[in-house]
Amino acid sequence: MKRIIPLQDDAKKPPKSYLKKEILYLPFYLFKASYSSSSHIFFMVDAFRGKISRLDEEVIEKGGDFQGNFPQRISPEQAKRIVLSEARFPAGIFSGIRLENLEYQGKILYPFLVYYLRKKSGYDIKVFDGVTGRRENFFARELIIEVLTRKNGRKA
Repeated sequence: MKRIIPLQDDAKKPPKSYLKKEILYLPFYLFKASYSSSSHIFFMVDAFRGKISRLDEEVIEKGGDFQGNFPQRISPEQAKRIVLSEARFPAGIFSGIRLENLEYQGKILYPFLVYYLRKKSGYDIKVFDGVTGRRENFFARELIIEVLTRKNGRKA
């Protein structure tokens, strides 16, 4: 298993005030799709819900080997079935580029910067990509909440 090294110490536009900041690693399966144009694309599939993201090869190369816990809800085989539809037509159905091979590369842990904030009636979190520093969408936030609830002994 590889753990991607966070390239950002802070978010691009962090919250003005926050209670705590930490780096959380989310579990993903990594796949390499090779195409008839001699190009390839790396896809990550999250191990909880099966959401797909793309990943640059240089980010993978900077990652280090890691032994540890890999929480998962779906198997690598299920993840491969999920990513297959996305990998088949990366540039559109009429581009003439065809998928030649979809290869499972292994498990990776991807970093996210999590800021904990105090709100009027409770708490909130803001989630940023640990590699680019950009703010993440609702999907990443949902995954972070699932990891946090699992960490605290509750199932999400």
